[in-house]
Amino acid sequence: MLGKFPNDTFGDRIDKWSADHCLEPTVVPGIFLCNRDVVVDDPGIWDMAPTILASFGLPVPEEMDGRSVLG
Repeated sequence: MLGKFPNDTFGDRIDKWSADHCLEPTVVPGIFLCNRDVVVDDPGIWDMAPTILASFGLPVPEEMDGRSVLG
């Protein structure tokens, strides 16, 4: 089931405390959801700015860390 979520994963928020964003970072260090092909095996937070710039066809400055993760 790689790249897919069961239908009951997402649902309507029925009250102001119905969502829990507290995750154990050693178990879930980050979640990256994308509707395009990701061409790297290990995307990191430092790759997000270059990915966004490249998505808009803008140049990525040489001094910026990271790279576009999209194919």
